[in-house]
Amino acid sequence: MKFPRRFRFIGAGQSLIALTLVAACSSSGGSNVAAGGAAGSSTMNETGGSGGASPIGNEESCDHVLVRFPDLLTTPEGLAVSGGKIYVTTSDTGVRVVSEVAGGAFHEVGRVPNGDAFILGPSALGADADALYLDVVQGSDRALMRLPLAGGDATLLAPFKNFNGFNSPPFLTDAQYAYFEQIDATTFLSRVPLSGPPSEKVHEDAFYGDGYTAIGSDDKNVYVAVNDLDAGQYSLSTISKTPDDSRTPISTARYTLGACTGAPANLLVDNGTVYLGCEDLALKLRQIYALAPAAAESMNTATLVQKGTTLEYEHFAIQGGNLYFADQSHINRVPLAGGTPTVVLATYGIGYLTTDDKSLYVAGDCGVQQADL
Repeated sequence: MKFPRRFRFIGAGQSLIALTLVAACSSSGGSNVAAGGAAGSSTMNETGGSGGASPIGNEESCDHVLVRFPDLLTTPEGLAVSGGKIYVTTSDTGVRVVSEVAGGAFHEVGRVPNGDAFILGPSALGADADALYLDVVQGSDRALMRLPLAGGDATLLAPFKNFNGFNSPPFLTDAQYAYFEQIDATTFLSRVPLSGPPSEKVHEDAFYGDGYTAIGSDDKNVYVAVNDLDAGQYSLSTISKTPDDSRTPISTARYTLGACTGAPANLLVDNGTVYLGCEDLALKLRQIYALAPAAAESMNTATLVQKGTTLEYEHFAIQGGNLYFADQSHINRVPLAGGTPTVVLATYGIGYLTTDDKSLYVAGDCGVQQADL
């Protein structure tokens, strides 16, 4: 039986077991449609159904491959691009391996101890000119680590505990800080300087049953999707990046996500608009919505940007006014303003997708791929 790639095992004396996404297996926490899924929708495209994507591919279904992973047990744990350099993480026994992709090969940057544990959920990788940032397992919790590009051992930025590691990604970085979730008696957002500890609490809230299922940011705010148990549905919160002087909790603007009956699994922000991937479990349809938090109080007033039965709503990116989204065998491009999707890349078993201002990058069962935007 195959499982979604975001679920993985790290066990004592074992390397990472390759777990790939197949058409017969859908994840409510991964990264779908009925007519009327969003009232007032002005832009709507569909993937899947009759005439939808072709079946899941194989190695012959891959193009623009920079390098392939050496075996089925080696699968990506993170993907980042900084200064034109491509970095990926993979797992080996007791370590997480960080490599640069160049010249058709993997060049190891460093290894970070990674505890033996059963882990559910995605990992992440951040990069800047000085270092790489990744999460590993320490005991029953996670640790955010800094690996300097100049050489040397990784150092601890902050330990953190989230709900079974389901939030996607488990942390994010901007130019100064790494932001991550902590769960104790409450759920709160913390941050730590990329240069090193200490960390500080940004916002504290009620305890959420699933923690943060998706997290994203822009220059001023962090946006989190949560399972609001009191309301019985998922909701989106906007949290200021700037703690007040007393370090007391900051009030948030919250918007209900009534159309998301499965956990939102990807959240990006572009020019003040939040793009959120989620699933309508009853209709077995996958969706990407555009939501303007300053103007909208409900997902019902959002714009449905993309929908379909084969849409991989955990995998999309935004660059240059276009949405890049995955189905089971392609990466597609469609203008945010609306239009007909076009195929950018043939791929399958996608683990991670990102862009810079020139290229699209994918890490998955095809290996590491790069295509011009």
